[in-house]
Amino acid sequence: MDDIQQLADTLKHKRGKYDTAGVPLVVAANCVSSFMNHEDVASALLGATAWQFPLRGNADEGRWVRQPNGAWMGERGPRGKRLSAVLAAKQLHPATFVTSQLTLWTNPWADAPLNVEWPFSCFSATDTGQLTHNDKTADMASLLGLPGEWPGPDPPFAATHR
Repeated sequence: MDDIQQLADTLKHKRGKYDTAGVPLVVAANCVSSFMNHEDVASALLGATAWQFPLRGNADEGRWVRQPNGAWMGERGPRGKRLSAVLAAKQLHPATFVTSQLTLWTNPWADAPLNVEWPFSCFSATDTGQLTHNDKTADMASLLGLPGEWPGPDPPFAATHR
């Protein structure tokens, strides 16, 4: 199974696991693959992109469209409405807390929209699946109360020689 499908399946499972009763549900996803990028996350949430050819005419007259195979968009339209947002990280672990940039993906069709200002870059989509983007760079060290040179300045373990 590829990383995109695994992320979509995990989010489908998580969104049905919790009864949020009108409270926004945000799931954090740590994408462990170094190859995952913003378009991969968009494909998992909104559906894969495909070039749509016209029935007649020149192939250059086609357009990019989203397939209805994402965690938030299916054959019958928006789905996964209990999941308000996904906070995505890429290869996040303790040594990279201050250098990692998290990305918030908000569900435009959420039953309980997330109406909070976050310090991270934020993606969403229009009804047609076009991405919208608000680019921000969070100071993760300040946000987490860690020194800027985390995990230093000292080495994590003292070297011992015998």
